[in-house]
Amino acid sequence: MNKTILLFFLFFVIGYPNCHAQLDKLCPISSTINTAYQSTLQPINLLLNTKDFKQMYVSSSRTTISTSIQLVNAVQPFPPLWYQIGDPKADTLGVFNTTFFIDARIQERSGMLTAFYVFPYSFTGSVAFDTTTLLPIDTTRTYAKPNNETFRDFIDLHDFQIDKNGNKLFANQVLKKIDARCLSGNEDDSIRNAIVNNIIILDKHDSILLNWNLLDHLSACEMKWEYKDASLHFGNNINLSHVNSVRFANDGNILYSFRHIGVGKINIKTGEIMWKLGGKDTLNAIPIPDDADYYLQHDFFQMKNGNYIIFSNGDSTHQYLEGIIYNIDEKNKKASVVNRYRPQPNIYSTAQGSYECEDSICVINFGMHTPNKLDGSNQTFAEILSNNQPIATLSSPFVNYAYQVHATNWNPINLRPKVVNKNGKLFADKTTELHDFTWYKIEGTTAQKVGIGYTFQPTKSGNYVVEAQKGFGMFRSYLVSDVVEIN
Repeated sequence: MNKTILLFFLFFVIGYPNCHAQLDKLCPISSTINTAYQSTLQPINLLLNTKDFKQMYVSSSRTTISTSIQLVNAVQPFPPLWYQIGDPKADTLGVFNTTFFIDARIQERSGMLTAFYVFPYSFTGSVAFDTTTLLPIDTTRTYAKPNNETFRDFIDLHDFQIDKNGNKLFANQVLKKIDARCLSGNEDDSIRNAIVNNIIILDKHDSILLNWNLLDHLSACEMKWEYKDASLHFGNNINLSHVNSVRFANDGNILYSFRHIGVGKINIKTGEIMWKLGGKDTLNAIPIPDDADYYLQHDFFQMKNGNYIIFSNGDSTHQYLEGIIYNIDEKNKKASVVNRYRPQPNIYSTAQGSYECEDSICVINFGMHTPNKLDGSNQTFAEILSNNQPIATLSSPFVNYAYQVHATNWNPINLRPKVVNKNGKLFADKTTELHDFTWYKIEGTTAQKVGIGYTFQPTKSGNYVVEAQKGFGMFRSYLVSDVVEIN
């Protein structure tokens, strides 16, 4: 383990509250499936985060369910296979002054499990885990910042990628002065403060390989001024670009999504823009086919087959979310639509969201969409599709949303506790790397704590699991056994 990370890890072990059993405090995920597709869905696991945004929809309310990262099975998502959870005692305030997890994914290039963590007053940054041990092995927390820029955030909470060589790709938030007259039409705006995103690549030693300055390659005038209040607010500072996706393209170059500007591709060697897709710069951009534009987009990346995929949230004049797959002819600067999916009836998504496809199976996550009900009942937040037809819907308690939802074949089966039923008495394996075994009775999407330790004697029929912990401190993991049915 990297020495710096090890020191952080030891600090977290000592300095972070020792939260024990948590399954009964976890945001429960449920699914409704088309039984004709059960065999198709059964192998699919989903990696997602949950965050309670209730206080944004119900005045004077508080967050009621702690933030989490979960690995769930598509057919039976509760209880999860693996999860991490915030501090249930502290996560009762607003969105950003509580624990915040986002951008959880299995990295395609390195195989690592990564996520962005915010522990108020303790830690902010992306963390990489070894999936064979579930221990933290790297972080963006320690990178050396350039001295010649004024930062708002050294590390932006959106997308993070790490390749097989340990190179880390992410963005930050820099405060710059711009001439905003071309945006506002106001002559008094010749000098305005703006939040702008640089793109950073670090090597495995956290030395800077790339510090890409947006304003060296894109004009501030390319911002869509009508979007100035569509995302996060920074007081009187203009939220110019609002990065929400930076990814490696298949050829090793960089794909960007600036929510208020558009999407495109950067030459990783020269920093030059290779192409833009749509946007205000109609002279230099690849035109988008009629009626196939994207709006306040999120989650832009390239598929294995070379096509490009995007989640369009919608905006005030296009109040519907949509997943779109484009084929982009980079040489001839042409684009065509390969596939698109829009849930019916239309759903308007104000933030977050994701769309990904593999063969004929797609997963679309609605992001922070406008809920149909405000009565506290469960809400649909994602769909699994086969040939553009929903075959499963995922639901969560009002109003817990996911940043992204990723289908994965990752299952830490060798790390999860195993249970043996001996004449009605349940025994958990005594794997030395697991600790704090807790038993639960599962009923639907609720978990009732019924015992602790390696063994448990049920006195009632029902479904039971044991939860165990791996690691300590801030980044501990919770692993859950398969369900055991007692008759």
